[in-house]
Amino acid sequence: AVTRSGSNDLHGVLYEFVRNQKMDAMNRYDTSLQPYHQNQFGATIGGRILRNKLFFFGDYEGLRISQSQPNTALVPTAAQFNGDFSAQLNLAAPTGVKDCNGVPTYSGELFDTTLTQASAANPSGYCGVPFGYGVNGNPSNVIPAAKVDRLGQALIHLFPSPNVIAAGYNYISNPKMTESNNQEDYRVDQVLSTHDTAFYRFSMSRSPSIIPSPFPGVADGGGFFAGIQQLNAYSAAISETHVISPTKVNEIRLGYNRQYTDRYQENYNQNESGALGFPGVPYISGNGGLPQLTFSDASTLGSPTYLPAIERQNTYVLANTFTWIAGSQTWKFGGEIRPEEFTMSEPPSARGNMGFGPQFTDNAGDPGSGGSGLATLLTGQPDSGGINSIETGDYGRHTY
Repeated sequence: AVTRSGSNDLHGVLYEFVRNQKMDAMNRYDTSLQPYHQNQFGATIGGRILRNKLFFFGDYEGLRISQSQPNTALVPTAAQFNGDFSAQLNLAAPTGVKDCNGVPTYSGELFDTTLTQASAANPSGYCGVPFGYGVNGNPSNVIPAAKVDRLGQALIHLFPSPNVIAAGYNYISNPKMTESNNQEDYRVDQVLSTHDTAFYRFSMSRSPSIIPSPFPGVADGGGFFAGIQQLNAYSAAISETHVISPTKVNEIRLGYNRQYTDRYQENYNQNESGALGFPGVPYISGNGGLPQLTFSDASTLGSPTYLPAIERQNTYVLANTFTWIAGSQTWKFGGEIRPEEFTMSEPPSARGNMGFGPQFTDNAGDPGSGGSGLATLLTGQPDSGGINSIETGDYGRHTY
């Protein structure tokens, strides 16, 4: 914080800055002008407590921002919600291999890999069995209801429905981001004698903010910096300056800084995994939400990893500076001791994570030619996953 000394006269400043969306251009992905509101306001005041001896100064600045946060995403189509992936089947692109029933296979085709068999007819040494055939004998690319996993079906329906048609995405949202900051500084300056002066300063900043996720509700889909954040910082300093002679001055300073940050995922206090019947997800206060689910053909679903994130930092400073003016030269000598403490709790995957690629619905006879991450979700077959609640601990450092 930048502060200044008070004086024998009382002085002050009062100000406010206002901005909104009226003169803004539209964001690239928006179809209409989104709201934006910013208020920055504050005041300063300074004066004397004792004439020529003791002075005070204080200031406050507030910031309030409310704005839409445009997000684009790729979500399941109406057909995919119901297990119908026929739109990705390309009957004009045969793979050159046949399934276990001797029927030609095609690019984008889905298979029930629980029925995979060995086959000397295909270069891979295996053949696949599709989920079904249409009336014309071609693959249907529709997952039968009997093959749909209960939890997979519940999870895919957490995605919102598409609301736009565009290259690379089919969903856009504009959730509201809110940011606040409250900065305060207080300072007292004291004239101890004709050779000695001192000042005492205390500053603090409190900054709550909400950075929304792309999807509403349980679906979340946010990253590490999304969620509910509280950043607080405090700083105190004492300085004494002693004029030894017109050419020699010594200053000693003592300081302390504390900063702590709390950042939580949306739904942090709700046992959403338990409500969905998602097994193996531990719930305690602060660890609510879903595991993070990633897909080869859709945007991320669920709560981000490395949250909740709780950080604490303390810094202590003792410094001394001696200034000596020798003719046309100025010499400075000094030293500083700065112990630092840092505590961090950021479990890498406290609710777990799962990945869904095309592997378990792919063509075993021609791997890489078919499959779908969303289809793999519907059949309940993640190809990767893990859970890790190990927390990093305390760090300490002394700087001289």
